[in-house]
Amino acid sequence: MLIEASIVIDAPRDEVFAIMTDYGQEVRRRINPELETQEVLLRDGNLIVCENVWHRGGQKIRQRREYRVLPPDTIEEEALDNGRRLSRIVTRFEEFGD
Repeated sequence: MLIEASIVIDAPRDEVFAIMTDYGQEVRRRINPELETQEVLLRDGNLIVCENVWHRGGQKIRQRREYRVLPPDTIEEEALDNGRRLSRIVTRFEEFGD
């Protein structure tokens, strides 16, 4: 299944990209209030692997995620479960005018 969504953020693309790829930092929890913790397990070039813990619907969810950071405008994210790939999210940052 393919789902597309978009959002306009009134900020320079490079600044938004830097915030979105600051894995393991407090800013990540401000972006997604359900995210309790994000621990960086691996940094290897453009690959970052994190252990994320969320609180959703009264439940604690722990999930490993791989992020491929492709500056200046793309993040590829995959949720993993015991080596299985569960979902893939591609985020692209486009500039619109001033």
